[in-house]
Amino acid sequence: MKVCFATLAAGLSLVLVGSSHAANGEPTGSARISFTKIADTSTNVPGHNAPFTGFAYAAADAGLVAFTGFSQPVGEGLYLKTGAGLVTVVDTLTEAPTLPPGNLFTGFSPPSLDGGLVAFFAIVPGITADYESIFVGNGGPLTLVVDVGDPVPGHPGYIFNFLFFPSLSRGNVGFGGVGVGPGDDLKGVFSTVGGLHAVADTTTPIPGGTGLFVDICFNPSLSGNHLAYCGGDGTSGPDGIYTDGLNYTPLVAPFVVADKSTPIPGGTGTFTAFYETPIVRGGEIAFRAGGTGGQIGVYSNLGGLHVVADTATSIPGGSGTFTGFRESFPFVGPSLNGARAVSFNGEGTAGQRGVYAQRGSLLVKVLAAGDSLDGKVVSFVEQSRESFDGNQLAMVVGFTDGSAGVYVASLP
Repeated sequence: MKVCFATLAAGLSLVLVGSSHAANGEPTGSARISFTKIADTSTNVPGHNAPFTGFAYAAADAGLVAFTGFSQPVGEGLYLKTGAGLVTVVDTLTEAPTLPPGNLFTGFSPPSLDGGLVAFFAIVPGITADYESIFVGNGGPLTLVVDVGDPVPGHPGYIFNFLFFPSLSRGNVGFGGVGVGPGDDLKGVFSTVGGLHAVADTTTPIPGGTGLFVDICFNPSLSGNHLAYCGGDGTSGPDGIYTDGLNYTPLVAPFVVADKSTPIPGGTGTFTAFYETPIVRGGEIAFRAGGTGGQIGVYSNLGGLHVVADTATSIPGGSGTFTGFRESFPFVGPSLNGARAVSFNGEGTAGQRGVYAQRGSLLVKVLAAGDSLDGKVVSFVEQSRESFDGNQLAMVVGFTDGSAGVYVASLP
């Protein structure tokens, strides 16, 4: 059950470099898309006379950008770019405020950004084993949201044993967790909206299915009062994408966005697989899912369930059709901008890999390997679940010269 986030980031969306390389030239790419550099491997870490060596997991909200950064003097940290500059939210030189002095954090989940605050789960050193706590912060003192050892709401005698992947919205936090108590371990997704409560757990009937949830994905998405998550009966991965309600009053029974009885829009048959990290913004949910015969795609429920892009979709600005959407990796699923647009990571043959966006009926390439940016050639680009906000899309970009950076694309 233990997760090492530095290792996980290295396997998923981390760009690490051995030395710094200053960017040069003006941002280039699509004639209609402009790019702004937030930080790169020539940027010094706040408070240190040494540059970043790598980046992961960029999130955007209301003109702000949060990201995971790596460096030699610090190790790992979460950083926030505001109009006043770049600040450290937390890093591995930060003392855990819930422990005696001298106990430093050892790792962090991807940042969740909303309203100028960053939510994250931190790995805290324990006496016998490291454990997790969920905090919010913006460069000042951290605020504890929930800690291992806190009571699990609605289940007397149970306490949280593991905490995972917060999602922040309007000052509230949704997260995944595991509780231990007098019976079997309890897995669930939780929300602080209206007070801490379980949205769904392993005592909850599977909506539209049979029996109770056995497995629930630990990376839910919170928007306003409502939470989206995936889960199933434990036999073959998640059985569907669910929510506690959209445009309804809080705390209603969860209902199905899509499950294995749902016909695949634009495809054949019904869904057979759902991949972690759905995203909800307002009344819209986007997710990655698959079917038989190699069908894989990105789907959204806006205006009725529909395909955004799948393995039959031509790659804009590329050749052939998409072959995948980073479906094996959590945290880097599709993103929603809150204004009826979806962005996602897409892959194709011959090393094609980029970030793409659908606005209305138009599917466009934002940036892909082989493109020019800052006078350099892109080798790698990746967005995260909270990368898209309004017309701003935050991305981690790597270059063929070994440098890397966090950029924001401004879409027309």
